[in-house]
Formats: sequence, structure tokens, C-alpha cells
Amino acid sequence: MHHREHAAAIAERLAREETGALGVALVGSVAAGTDHPDSDIDLIVAAATDPGVRVTHVEGRMATLTRKTPADLAAAFSDPAQAPAAVPAWRSARILTDPGGHLAAVQARALAWTWEQVGAGADDWAAGQLVGLAE
Repeated sequence: MHHREHAAAIAERLAREETGALGVALVGSVAAGTDHPDSDIDLIVAAATDPGVRVTHVEGRMATLTRKTPADLAAAFSDPAQAPAAVPAWRSARILTDPGGHLAAVQARALAWTWEQVGAGADDWAAGQLVGLAE
């Protein structure tokens, strides 16, 4: 089995096993199709409880499961520190389970996202980062 198909099969299995999930999406290099045999498997789990990150090893692959509430997932698009990573991750995400449509809504928001949604907050954040680096 090709490493990408192997990673996708592991992701599918982990998604089915994730308790309390409102939805599970595969993101990162496996979802984008840029992975290699040693790439980890990145899963986002929308859940109402137990936010956090869990790392596990399955069949020789590292898998990272990040649990966030739907509100926290949506908030990333208006945060200038998170948006540059969240937008491309969600644009290439592969939704594995999503019975309530929570993750489809997050992905649709990513596909429609523009910098105007962050607004002046991006300039303020960048200025603060530059000042911090200069000190």
C-alpha cells in the first residue's frame, strides 16, 4: 500500500474511534497530498468538550489529534496569528466525518476567507510582533 493511502486509512480509522466528536477532518501534508513516508497524520476534531492535543503512534505513523470547539475553529479566521495557518489547512482539508455539518461550515469559511476579515487587527498584530523582535 502506498504511504498516502496508508496514512488516509489510519486517519479514517482514528476518526471512527474518536469519541464525542462532532466531526473529524484530515489536514496537513496528507490532506494536501505533499506527504512523505515519515509525515505525521494531522486530524482536527470538532468537539464540545475536552479540548487539547493528543499524539499517538499507529502502525509506525505518528498521528496528532487536535480537539477544538466549533467556536474555536471559527475564531481562528479572525485571529491574525492563527489565520495564516488555519486558512490553507482548511482549504485543503479532507472531511472524514461531519454529521452536523460543523466542519463543512468551517471549510466554506476558509474558502471564502480574505484578509479583510482580519482587518486592522492584522496590522496591529504585525506591529506588535516587530516591536517584540526589535527589543
